[in-house]
Amino acid sequence: MSKALLLLLPFISLACNAENFVLTKANDDLNRNLAAFNEQDDQCRKSAVVLPSDTFTGIQADKTQLKAALAYFYFKALHECSEAAVKEYLLSASVMAALTEPERAQSIHESNQLIIDARLHAIKAEALYQKLDEKQRQSLQQIEALRRPFKLNESAKALGIE
Repeated sequence: MSKALLLLLPFISLACNAENFVLTKANDDLNRNLAAFNEQDDQCRKSAVVLPSDTFTGIQADKTQLKAALAYFYFKALHECSEAAVKEYLLSASVMAALTEPERAQSIHESNQLIIDARLHAIKAEALYQKLDEKQRQSLQQIEALRRPFKLNESAKALGIE
C-alpha cells in the first residue's frame, strides 16, 4: 500500500498544480476583462455628447415616440460601443463562477446582474421603438448623431422632449 501511495504522490501533486493553474488563469482573465470592460465603458460614456436641438428636425413623430426613439438609440449606441468588452467579461465571469466556490460564484452572478439589467432596459426600449411605423424608423436610422454614444437626459432636454 505504501509503495502505491508513493507512486501516486507525484500525480496528485501535478493534479493540484494544474487545478491551481486553471483557477489562477480564470481569475486573472476575469480581472483583466473586468478592467478592460470598465475602461471601455468609461471611454464610451466620456465620448458621449449632447445631441443638437435640431436632431429630430423633419421627423414626423409625437413626443412619446421621440422619447422611445431616443431611449432605443441611447442603449444601442452604448451597447455597440462596449459590446466586445462585455462579451469577454461575461465569458470569463461565467468560467470563474463554474470553477469557484458557491459564495464567490453567487457574487459573480450578482455583479453580472448590472450588465443584464442594462440589457433588459435596452430590449424594452427596442420594443417601444419597434412600435413606430416603418417610415419613422427609416428616417430615424438615417440620423448619424444617434449612432454614437450621447447623454440621454441632457439630450432629451436639448431636444425639448424631457
